[in-house]
Amino acid sequence: MRRSLILLAMLGMTGAALASGPPAARPACSGYFRTMMHRMEQRRMKQLTVLLGLTPAQRGKVKAILAEEHARLRRRMRKVMEQVRATHRAARHETLEKLSSVLSPEQMSKLKLLMPGRMMIRFRGGPGARVFGPGMR
Repeated sequence: MRRSLILLAMLGMTGAALASGPPAARPACSGYFRTMMHRMEQRRMKQLTVLLGLTPAQRGKVKAILAEEHARLRRRMRKVMEQVRATHRAARHETLEKLSSVLSPEQMSKLKLLMPGRMMIRFRGGPGARVFGPGMR
């Protein structure tokens, strides 16, 4: 009886959530990390303005130059991270090949179930939406 009441309540909440429509889109600058980075940039510009005695025109130019540098570094970092991911992917694939030559197919399937974190499970789209990495299908 209690289980059916709980189930009924959960179904009611799910129905109410679905009836309210899709969740509102998050603003572009949301999240703790982005907020803190924005505050740090503002603080840095204030300090530079005071220490260097920047005029408003200089301040705008300095801010643009620093933003351009930041964007360039982000692009470089993304390239480096793509290379690191490719290296990890190749190493993981090589390890799975070596293990598959030693283990039986049944043992390999058990290994994949026992070690999902090591085999690069990625969570996308919120909880419950799992996308498996190479070799985990």
